[in-house]
Amino acid sequence: MEKNIKKELTILCVEDVPADVARLNHELRKGGINFHSKRVVTQEAFLDELERNPPDVILSDHGLPSFDGFMALTIAQEKCPEVPFIFVTGKPGEQIAIETLRNGATDYVLKSNLTKLVPTVQRALREAEARVALKQEALQLRENEQFYRQLVEFCPDAFLVHCQGKIVFANRAAAHLLGAGEARQLVGKPVGEVIHPESGPSLETRFNELIQTGTIFFWRKIEKENGGKQDGPANDIVFTGEKFIRLDGSTVEVEVAATPLTLQGRPAIQMILRALTPRREAEQALLRSEALKTAILNTSLDAIISIDHTGLIHEWNPAAERIFGYDRAQVLGKRVDDLMVSKSLLEISNVGWVNHFFRDAGSLLGRTVELTLRRSDGSEIRVEMAISRTPTEDPPRCTVFVRDITGRAPAGECLRQGEECR
Repeated sequence: MEKNIKKELTILCVEDVPADVARLNHELRKGGINFHSKRVVTQEAFLDELERNPPDVILSDHGLPSFDGFMALTIAQEKCPEVPFIFVTGKPGEQIAIETLRNGATDYVLKSNLTKLVPTVQRALREAEARVALKQEALQLRENEQFYRQLVEFCPDAFLVHCQGKIVFANRAAAHLLGAGEARQLVGKPVGEVIHPESGPSLETRFNELIQTGTIFFWRKIEKENGGKQDGPANDIVFTGEKFIRLDGSTVEVEVAATPLTLQGRPAIQMILRALTPRREAEQALLRSEALKTAILNTSLDAIISIDHTGLIHEWNPAAERIFGYDRAQVLGKRVDDLMVSKSLLEISNVGWVNHFFRDAGSLLGRTVELTLRRSDGSEIRVEMAISRTPTEDPPRCTVFVRDITGRAPAGECLRQGEECR
């Protein structure tokens, strides 16, 4: 027993005999279909209904005095191809059935056997609904594919997909990484041509393991290892250092991550490649910078001291150890006021030496001055001192450069002695 259709259907009847339409309506209501119908006779009226009030089902006779049923079918296929079109005819015979279906009608029912009308309408509606759903699914799939392709195409990481040993997809970043003018120059190439012989065996083993695991089981394993969390770390998706070959024959070092993929029913491998050269160059530059900094700190004849905005010491080079008599380990994290500022300087300001000379009107920033400082044994030394601020630090730090000039005569005394010598 067919389940009654609850939705009120709009049924368009192409029929010149009102009594036949009444019979159709009676049979449909008897079958439990909820509907309202509209009868048209002319092509103009048919077109008007299709545009103003699109029907759910079209029931049409074959021959009308001024309008042929097959013409109605042609128009319906153009205007509303998803709407079921059912011929209801009084012309029996195999030939009329063949002609009806060949021209694209959904089905046909003989007026002499209207008991088949309700099941035919119900089946046609189910098939139409399935076609619409399938069409929407296909449209969604195309949109998803387009989105994925755009996402991958403009990704800064290089993407390669290879299937049965050949590259079947490469994005722009992959073309740039491997020295191709366009991605299509890579498509169709054996994947072995872009993998360096040193990396070939390890990657081949890795690819075979992924193919044997399969896409579904691979991602189930990932999900299981993440405890069911979709955003957890993918423990098996690891990047390893490998070597690839560019089209010009040169070698490029990369990090490679690989996952299984099903492509048109065939197992494939998707790879993400990241060039290591820029990263390694940055790391080497940082190491060189750190080495230079260490060399300057260790070999400088002047004390180099780094302090923060509160006066705490963060760096203390060997020259500072020699000049002030404190080991580096003794002073790190200590206040500079407590270690090297002479009593006379401490009395200058009750807010502290660092606050006074770094922030107040007497700031030493950007100037070289002579003053007296204190050593670890309490003795005082005369020094030249310059202070610079490190703007990249937040809060900012200052670097203090100190030169011991204890044995040098004051500038005024040198000038006087020079005049006496003339």
